[in-house]
Amino acid sequence: MSLLSDESDDKYTTDTLFCTLCLIMTNHLWELFDPEIYVRDNYVDLHDEDRRIIDILVPYFEKKLSGGCRVLDIGTGPNLYPLMAISPYASTIDCLEISSRNIDFLTRQLHKPSVYWNAFSAYMSSLNIRYKKRSIARLRQNVVIRKGSILKRPDKAYDVVMMFFCAESITSSALEFEVACDNFIRSAKPKGMFVAAFMENSCGYSVGPIHFPAYPVHKKLLECVFTPHCDSVTMYHIPRAKEPLRDGYTGMVLLVGTKK
Repeated sequence: MSLLSDESDDKYTTDTLFCTLCLIMTNHLWELFDPEIYVRDNYVDLHDEDRRIIDILVPYFEKKLSGGCRVLDIGTGPNLYPLMAISPYASTIDCLEISSRNIDFLTRQLHKPSVYWNAFSAYMSSLNIRYKKRSIARLRQNVVIRKGSILKRPDKAYDVVMMFFCAESITSSALEFEVACDNFIRSAKPKGMFVAAFMENSCGYSVGPIHFPAYPVHKKLLECVFTPHCDSVTMYHIPRAKEPLRDGYTGMVLLVGTKK
């Protein structure tokens, strides 16, 4: 991976032109994404893999953050629990999302959260009393949803950048994955925090009748991508649960770290 190399500007221009063309060609696919089906398949119940991610994030945020952070969540999709996890430490949370249907879903959920998010909230509260003071409904006070793509170069930097199951779940192209990770890294200010979760060795996934692409990633690849640009980085392998979310992946990888 040649992310953020000294000669990356020319290369970035070429790569971005390629990804812009890909984005134009595939944008219709994301407008077919059905968040209701996706949530039904993934978040109506609190699964063991997400529970393990929460087990790591809650003490990590408590140790590393004091509050008042400007946060960017890239490719939010219909998933509220990363926003819930960071909320006690955030002054603002910008959500960058390409799908109009996901934006509509998130907007509705922020105003009237579905009951299944209560299990996530209760579990976070059991780990840290701070979450008992942050109801799900209060998310709408500091969340701003923006339509946009991870394949476009960021226009500002944040204290904390998050990305849950995005870069590897939008493409089967190594180049698009590289540009997505590049933009994710660039979105953090110097010494800013990274938090990213990846489906390990995913071969794609279906939402209803529509199949969506994936780029297969693993810890060694992610170390090559992120380690050169971090002061510190820790990766956690989360084994596939006995009752997995779906077929076609071998587990998850959670990355936390600090940008140089």
